[in-house]
Amino acid sequence: MKVNKFFFLIFVSFLYMCVMHHAQCDEYYTIYTNDNNQNEMNKAMVSKVKNAQFHNETYLSVVFYDTETKRYGFFNKNSNTYQPAIYYRIYDLFCRDASYPMLVETEPDCYVYIDRITGSILLNGQYRLFGKESEFRNGFALICILTENPDYPSLIDIDGNITSFPDSIIPAGSVQDNGLLIVCTIDEYGDALYGICRSSGEIVLEPQFDYIAEYHNGFASVRLDDLWGHIDENGIICIYPCYELSEEYENGYTFNDSGIAAFELLNGETITLSQKNNIVHK
Repeated sequence: MKVNKFFFLIFVSFLYMCVMHHAQCDEYYTIYTNDNNQNEMNKAMVSKVKNAQFHNETYLSVVFYDTETKRYGFFNKNSNTYQPAIYYRIYDLFCRDASYPMLVETEPDCYVYIDRITGSILLNGQYRLFGKESEFRNGFALICILTENPDYPSLIDIDGNITSFPDSIIPAGSVQDNGLLIVCTIDEYGDALYGICRSSGEIVLEPQFDYIAEYHNGFASVRLDDLWGHIDENGIICIYPCYELSEEYENGYTFNDSGIAAFELLNGETITLSQKNNIVHK
């Protein structure tokens, strides 16, 4: 039963991450830009490499496939440098910072982080992929470290420092801009509950909600029993879930730069909140 519960937790966490990104697995192999002229330029650049075929473009790189070696290489769009097709697979869809290491698979199930310019290996542990969250974001990546705790993901920073999570706590998303990440656990009834954790591993908000959206301007929407409220960056519940939102607010409500959140209830009523939790207009 304990093993089944663990794998269910992993599954729920992975499903949650897919929802948060609105992503599918094959996004690693889609063209990033809709600019046909840019795509043609990328293909022309790749055509200069012997046996190379344009494969896909991401925010930071242009990936190509070598038809002879059946391996992947890439062009670094930031530095205009080139790495030959020696990789079994390249993971570079979500990373947005060119200073962060790139995740590659050198052989099946053999993952390392490399320097984007030189191609040298920066982090070379015994890793197991934890979905798209294994790419670096905001200075951290989530990956299973076989020599530490092979069944649970840990946080690793760009210097290779490792942060582990308490037992039964599984990350449900990358570290956000504020250094927080959403985590989940399974309660005694087999239901997934979500909370908030710091990048240090400290639990800020114990898992208790059915869903937590990503933070925007210091606050995150939370859902419990189809009702919505929000929390702040200290894990304080500013408004306990009490609003039944219309269907268009499937990820809750967000506060704009002026500290105002406006949303529509299921009954058609409009609510406007200030960050001080006062109802401005109803």
